[in-house]
Amino acid sequence: QTTCTTHLQVPVIDLNGLESGQRIQIVNNIRQAAQTWGCFLVINNGFPVSLQETILDRARQFHEQPQEVKAPWYSLDAQRRVRFYSNGYFSASTSAQWRDILTFFHVEELQKEQIPQVCRDAMTEYLKHIMQLKETISELLSDALGLTPDFLENIECLNSASTSFIYYPACPEPDLTFGLGKHTDPNFLTLLLQDEIGGLQVLHQNKWVDVPTVKGAVMANLGDLMQICQTTF
Repeated sequence: QTTCTTHLQVPVIDLNGLESGQRIQIVNNIRQAAQTWGCFLVINNGFPVSLQETILDRARQFHEQPQEVKAPWYSLDAQRRVRFYSNGYFSASTSAQWRDILTFFHVEELQKEQIPQVCRDAMTEYLKHIMQLKETISELLSDALGLTPDFLENIECLNSASTSFIYYPACPEPDLTFGLGKHTDPNFLTLLLQDEIGGLQVLHQNKWVDVPTVKGAVMANLGDLMQICQTTF
């Protein structure tokens, strides 16, 4: 959106002290953020900043390759584990998005040789850390719901995961487009790395709020299915 508010700030959850007596406070903070915002930034998350910078750089490298190099990865075939595309089916959309996407589906089963060479090594290391962070946040969300820490894992809410490299190329007429329109995520949980350019916004109290670019932070967004859990348990 072209207008937003500055007096509202996305909650920040600090995981420092999680294993040394601060767990209850952290769970309370997550509960409050989930109930009021549905999203939060996670700092001191155990995810090396250098690796975050590397994976963002490799994502950029993939997208900035010549079209003929990326072409073999282009597909709308739902059976392919790794797909490069710009939009889904236009017949099911009201508008086209100004973005390119490389998505890895079912990353828990992904083989190294299925990953493009330009980002292969970084992606392998990235998945180890992002999956660990996903498990940590899953446990904390289960606690915040008043359930056992392994509850969401046991009901297989977060067992299958996908990762996307989303790239927003320069637009010759930027006033006519957004990189991505207003939406909610249909899943349980989205973990997002934002580069220094920023641009991500969330809707809170009917106002658009910029998500700040905080070095080392990971954005956690609760999807529609997590909302069902919040209202059920």
